Amino acid sequence: NTGTSTIVGQANAAGAMTVGAVLYSNTPAYGVNPPTIASFSSTGGNAISGVPRNKPDFAGPNGINTTVYMGGSNIDGDLFPNFFGTSAAAPHIAGVAALVMEARKKYYDEQIQPSQLRTILQTTAVDMADPGFDFTTGYGFVQADSALRSFASPKPSIESLKLADTSIVPGSQPISVTVKGNYLTSETKLLFRGTPLPTNVLSNSLVTATIPA
Repeated sequence: NTGTSTIVGQANAAGAMTVGAVLYSNTPAYGVNPPTIASFSSTGGNAISGVPRNKPDFAGPNGINTTVYMGGSNIDGDLFPNFFGTSAAAPHIAGVAALVMEARKKYYDEQIQPSQLRTILQTTAVDMADPGFDFTTGYGFVQADSALRSFASPKPSIESLKLADTSIVPGSQPISVTVKGNYLTSETKLLFRGTPLPTNVLSNSLVTATIPA
């Protein structure tokens, strides 16, 4: 019946991390925000002993390139066949989980517990449908970088620095500067002689500030 849960068996186990599917091109990286769930992705809510299981937990990408022909359409017309389904989405999330486990071991020298891992992937996912959890998209589209940055932030680095007006002699009057770099966040601050400047973060790779006279 329409709207009835299709998540059963081991995928509906309380301890399982159950993954829905999102076509890779229906994601923020391709201009679709929030991402949209695939029409075939399983719906949760199947009850065990009268208690509905909150499944799926989150969603991952499918329709991606692979070197193995799985019988799917070549939707992007390149040299590689495309791999579809939750069968493609689940290993993507398994890969993210492995990275989180590795990072936790590296930075904290501890083996992360499955419940902790699930929470990190859920709380850093991009919400897709109803706010918070829902039976179609779970907690949303998993974000590998956000999951890792929840406990291990890389050090920002500068690629280039550009003055707004090169005719101005620095120090003679206020001058705007634009910095291009890596791993910039909403909390990034530019320092001038050790003093933080009011910083405008344009993106995770671009910030501006004004150096005073």
